[in-house]
Amino acid sequence: MKDTLRRWLGSVIVAAKGPFKTEITYEEPHDARQFFKPDNLTIDVHVGVECVRVIYQTTYTRWWVPDELCTVYEVQGHAPPEIAEGLDARLLEKVTYPLLCNKFLEWTPFPFYYAIRAYLARLD
Repeated sequence: MKDTLRRWLGSVIVAAKGPFKTEITYEEPHDARQFFKPDNLTIDVHVGVECVRVIYQTTYTRWWVPDELCTVYEVQGHAPPEIAEGLDARLLEKVTYPLLCNKFLEWTPFPFYYAIRAYLARLD
């Protein structure tokens, strides 16, 4: 019964909002980099974790429906292939996180810090 009511109510809301268009924007990545020189290589290598804010801007055609803005944060580790072989495979996976701090901090550096921290915490 609850699922049917939710589905009906959701359909009514979608019909009331009317047609829409969603655009996706990828911002410049925030990078946490570390340069180091492993014992088996003669050159410095670059490994790190990158976080990109992805913005979903939904615009409705009806004037009384406000536009919606949603942000998520994609985090992924990176390393040269010769180094990546020896790393935990989870460090190189791309993981998407919602906003992990409050909305007041959304347009500050804090969402990047929280997303990278959550990404690294999953390796424990």
